[in-house]
Amino acid sequence: MNDFLAFRKMITPVVIQVLFWIGVVGLSIIVSVSGVVLLFPNFDQPRATMQYAWIWHASAAILFISMSLFHIYMGTIGMEGAYRAMRDGVVDEAWAKEHHSLWYDEVMSGKRPGRGAASGGAVPAGAPHQKQE
Repeated sequence: MNDFLAFRKMITPVVIQVLFWIGVVGLSIIVSVSGVVLLFPNFDQPRATMQYAWIWHASAAILFISMSLFHIYMGTIGMEGAYRAMRDGVVDEAWAKEHHSLWYDEVMSGKRPGRGAASGGAVPAGAPHQKQE
Protein backbone atom coordinates (compact mmCIF):
# COMPACT_ATOMS: atom_id res chain seq x y z
CA MET A 1 0.00 0.00 0.00
CA ASN A 2 2.90 2.37 0.72
CA ASP A 3 4.19 1.91 -2.84
CA PHE A 4 0.76 2.79 -4.24
CA LEU A 5 0.57 5.97 -2.19
CA ALA A 6 4.12 7.02 -3.03
CA PHE A 7 4.29 10.10 -5.24
CA ARG A 8 6.67 8.42 -7.69
CA LYS A 9 4.24 5.53 -8.27
CA MET A 10 1.20 7.76 -8.82
CA ILE A 11 2.72 10.41 -11.07
CA THR A 12 4.03 8.58 -14.10
CA PRO A 13 5.29 10.18 -17.34
CA VAL A 14 2.00 9.24 -19.01
CA VAL A 15 -0.03 11.03 -16.33
CA ILE A 16 2.20 14.09 -16.65
CA GLN A 17 1.75 14.14 -20.44
CA VAL A 18 -2.03 13.78 -20.15
CA LEU A 19 -2.25 16.59 -17.60
CA PHE A 20 0.01 18.79 -19.71
CA TRP A 21 -2.07 18.34 -22.87
CA ILE A 22 -5.37 18.77 -21.03
CA GLY A 23 -3.91 22.01 -19.67
CA VAL A 24 -2.75 23.14 -23.10
CA VAL A 25 -6.07 22.40 -24.80
CA GLY A 26 -8.22 23.66 -21.94
CA LEU A 27 -6.28 26.88 -21.47
CA SER A 28 -6.23 27.47 -25.23
CA ILE A 29 -10.02 27.20 -25.35
CA ILE A 30 -10.40 29.57 -22.40
CA VAL A 31 -8.02 32.13 -23.93
CA SER A 32 -9.72 31.84 -27.33
CA VAL A 33 -13.31 32.20 -26.09
CA SER A 34 -12.54 35.01 -23.66
CA GLY A 35 -10.44 36.68 -26.36
CA VAL A 36 -13.39 36.70 -28.76
CA VAL A 37 -15.54 38.32 -26.07
CA LEU A 38 -12.86 40.95 -25.48
CA LEU A 39 -12.21 41.45 -29.18
CA PHE A 40 -15.82 42.34 -30.01
CA PRO A 41 -17.13 44.67 -27.29
CA ASN A 42 -19.77 46.01 -29.67
CA PHE A 43 -21.98 42.92 -29.22
CA ASP A 44 -23.70 44.64 -26.28
CA GLN A 45 -22.08 42.64 -23.50
CA PRO A 46 -22.54 44.19 -20.09
CA ARG A 47 -19.50 45.61 -18.33
CA ALA A 48 -19.47 42.67 -15.89
CA THR A 49 -19.16 40.17 -18.77
CA MET A 50 -16.18 42.06 -20.16
CA GLN A 51 -14.55 42.16 -16.73
CA TYR A 52 -15.05 38.43 -16.19
CA ALA A 53 -13.72 37.71 -19.67
CA TRP A 54 -10.65 39.82 -18.92
CA ILE A 55 -10.03 37.96 -15.63
CA TRP A 56 -10.39 34.54 -17.30
CA HIS A 57 -8.27 35.60 -20.27
CA ALA A 58 -5.43 37.00 -18.18
CA SER A 59 -5.45 34.13 -15.66
CA ALA A 60 -5.41 31.44 -18.34
CA ALA A 61 -2.70 33.25 -20.30
CA ILE A 62 -0.47 33.63 -17.24
CA LEU A 63 -0.93 29.96 -16.35
CA PHE A 64 -0.25 28.93 -19.97
CA ILE A 65 2.94 31.01 -20.09
CA SER A 66 4.03 29.59 -16.73
CA MET A 67 3.48 26.03 -17.96
CA SER A 68 5.45 26.77 -21.12
CA LEU A 69 8.38 28.25 -19.21
CA PHE A 70 8.38 25.30 -16.79
CA HIS A 71 8.32 22.89 -19.74
CA ILE A 72 11.28 24.68 -21.34
CA TYR A 73 13.15 24.70 -18.02
CA MET A 74 12.63 20.96 -17.48
CA GLY A 75 13.70 20.22 -21.05
CA THR A 76 16.92 22.17 -20.84
CA ILE A 77 18.54 22.66 -17.44
CA GLY A 78 15.96 21.26 -15.01
CA MET A 79 16.73 17.61 -15.67
CA GLU A 80 20.31 16.50 -16.07
CA GLY A 81 20.92 15.02 -19.51
CA ALA A 82 17.63 16.19 -21.06
CA TYR A 83 19.13 18.93 -23.22
CA ARG A 84 21.96 16.69 -24.41
CA ALA A 85 19.41 14.03 -25.30
CA MET A 86 17.44 16.50 -27.43
CA ARG A 87 20.57 18.00 -28.99
CA ASP A 88 22.34 14.73 -29.84
CA GLY A 89 19.39 12.36 -30.08
CA VAL A 90 21.24 9.79 -27.97
CA VAL A 91 21.11 8.97 -24.27
CA ASP A 92 23.21 6.65 -22.18
CA GLU A 93 21.75 3.47 -20.77
CA ALA A 94 21.53 4.70 -17.17
CA TRP A 95 19.55 7.81 -18.19
CA ALA A 96 17.21 5.79 -20.41
CA LYS A 97 16.61 3.20 -17.71
CA GLU A 98 15.84 5.85 -15.08
CA HIS A 99 13.62 8.15 -17.17
CA HIS A 100 12.05 5.85 -19.76
CA SER A 101 12.21 2.32 -18.38
CA LEU A 102 9.55 0.84 -20.71
CA TRP A 103 11.34 2.14 -23.81
CA TYR A 104 14.67 0.96 -22.38
CA ASP A 105 13.28 -2.54 -21.83
CA GLU A 106 11.92 -2.66 -25.41
CA VAL A 107 15.25 -1.59 -26.89
CA MET A 108 17.25 -4.01 -24.75
CA SER A 109 14.96 -6.93 -25.61
CA GLY A 110 15.21 -6.17 -29.33
CA LYS A 111 11.53 -5.30 -29.84
CA ARG A 112 12.41 -1.73 -30.83
CA PRO A 113 15.47 -0.56 -32.75
CA GLY A 114 18.05 1.21 -30.65
CA ARG A 115 21.18 3.17 -31.35
CA GLY A 116 22.41 3.06 -34.92
CA ALA A 117 19.15 1.71 -36.30
CA ALA A 118 17.04 3.27 -39.02
CA SER A 119 17.32 7.03 -38.84
CA GLY A 120 14.09 8.94 -38.56
CA GLY A 121 15.16 12.53 -38.11
CA ALA A 122 15.87 15.34 -40.51
CA VAL A 123 19.40 15.40 -41.89
CA PRO A 124 21.01 18.52 -43.29
CA ALA A 125 21.53 18.55 -47.05
CA GLY A 126 25.07 17.54 -47.91
CA ALA A 127 25.65 15.65 -44.67
CA PRO A 128 28.80 13.51 -44.87
CA HIS A 129 26.92 10.20 -45.04
CA GLN A 130 24.80 11.44 -47.97
CA LYS A 131 27.60 12.55 -50.27
CA GLN A 132 28.13 10.48 -53.39
CA GLU A 133 31.68 9.39 -54.00
